[in-house]
Amino acid sequence: MIITLKKLLRQLILSTLLGGLALVVWGMIFWGFLADPVGVFHTLPNADAVTALLQANGTTTGTYFMPWPRKTAEEFAAFVAQHQRGPFYLLMYIREGVDPNSPGKLLLGVLHYLTVALLATLLLLMTNLPRYGSRVLVVLLAGLLGSNFITLGNPLWFHLPWDYTLGNLFYEVVSWLLLGLVTAPFVRPA
Repeated sequence: MIITLKKLLRQLILSTLLGGLALVVWGMIFWGFLADPVGVFHTLPNADAVTALLQANGTTTGTYFMPWPRKTAEEFAAFVAQHQRGPFYLLMYIREGVDPNSPGKLLLGVLHYLTVALLATLLLLMTNLPRYGSRVLVVLLAGLLGSNFITLGNPLWFHLPWDYTLGNLFYEVVSWLLLGLVTAPFVRPA
């Protein structure tokens, strides 16, 4: 049986919208209520003093890794020595500030989740799997591929703390599972 264009568009739209909605709701639950108890972020002691120092020194918006750079043999030796004796850190700094509740930011976040759901839906359409459980598993495995490469790579390559990593990994694994559970019913084989 050939799937009609109308049915294909319906599957694509419903799966993308409901998958995106599931990600939005889970994101609101996790980042709004669970990130603190899970311990994803920590409060910096003397945060005001550190912030004042960054501002006073004219630090611009960017991502900083200390120690860096490591272009010469001497810089690389200093890089290794600083890692061995500590401390070292990764700092993401936004000097200008943003409104975390701006409609533009929220809209971009929703669009981001919709693109993730669209990609999951397209993957399911390409696999054409007959069983619901198999379709859920494909989305879960595809998400785990990215989480394994990126999220689990961060503590290995950049030494990010494991509490941060495991908190994000928990968020991602639940996201991929929810996305699979919600998109799989709408993307059935022809």
